[in-house]
Amino acid sequence: MKLVPQYYLAIILALTVFGMSRSSVAEMSPRSGAVRPGVVERLGQQIPMDVTLIDSAGGEVLLASLIDKPTILSFAYFECTNVCTDIAADIARVLGALKLTPGVDFSILTVSFDENDTPERARRKKHDYMAASKRDIPEGGWRFLTGTAASTGRLASAVGYSFERDGQGFNHPAALVVLSPDGRIIRYLYGDRYLPFDFKMAIAEAQAGRPGASIPRALLLCYTFDPDKGGYTLNFLRVTGIGILGAAGVFFFFVVRRRRR
Repeated sequence: MKLVPQYYLAIILALTVFGMSRSSVAEMSPRSGAVRPGVVERLGQQIPMDVTLIDSAGGEVLLASLIDKPTILSFAYFECTNVCTDIAADIARVLGALKLTPGVDFSILTVSFDENDTPERARRKKHDYMAASKRDIPEGGWRFLTGTAASTGRLASAVGYSFERDGQGFNHPAALVVLSPDGRIIRYLYGDRYLPFDFKMAIAEAQAGRPGASIPRALLLCYTFDPDKGGYTLNFLRVTGIGILGAAGVFFFFVVRRRRR
């Protein structure tokens, strides 16, 4: 059997990587120039603590005054009836099962990126989900916040969270961001279903100020956020590309090894 020259394999690898890169870039930067919904992880980076938001009582609050302990940050818009609802409901469910106390051991901030949301809407959501947790949560344990498009957009951009308006609603990813007491990004939690253990470990890492790799993020290399379905779907093209790249790499390794022998 005649072996393929090494430079042929190098070309195959280069074309494969190039094709996958173009695919990823196309997904994140459509022709309109807008950024599609998704998350670009920025582990270890500092978020802007001078962002001004509006709490559910209608008062302006500085982000720095809200973060003094491990903090779980979620984004939503309060008129959402699918992904946002699922995420908030599952946070409430986890809080009901978690031995740690929100407001004491950690905090939760749910920030609306819809500039049309009002403190009144935030109050309603806060009441509903606090009740759904079926436990007493101290004041400040779980805050629901609104703000201007500039302020909430700045915060979302700082943590690598991208969303886009779609008619009366928004397309956005399902992800939580875990912050240290000094406002550094420690971990991302993906999806709309969580385990108490996920929260417990993320909070411990945030308390220690130790950024941790988001293992589920590696799995998302094979998935693409689908705005129509409001979730992640398997990207067969990307899976195929990764498979080809892996096979080519293994083949290249054995070719080089055989030639050396």
